[in-house]
Amino acid sequence: HEWSARRARLVGRVWHSGRSRAENWSLKPAVRTLPDVLRRAHAALVPGGVLYCSFKYGSFAGERDGRWFTDLDEGALAQLLGPRFDVARMWQSADVRQGRGDVRWLNCLATRR
Repeated sequence: HEWSARRARLVGRVWHSGRSRAENWSLKPAVRTLPDVLRRAHAALVPGGVLYCSFKYGSFAGERDGRWFTDLDEGALAQLLGPRFDVARMWQSADVRQGRGDVRWLNCLATRR
């Protein structure tokens, strides 16, 4: 499928809105690491710019069904964001997809230092 192939090549997208920029970085190709993605987001955002991120809640890092997943809890995410971002809000939410009500997500809004 052409869209999937294009999406798999996606490294990151930047939307400009006035003086601020928002980032949507993919972890593909697999050589990218989460600290690298956060470093790139930090470099792309203006001071005070807002980062939103979301992770499945937990402490798993590895492959599931042929895809790489990084599950985080509040402490692990705060540690990753700490050097470059100030956490404005962190919260858990339930998965809204049918049959996944037991799955929790960790959401975060942080501002660039």
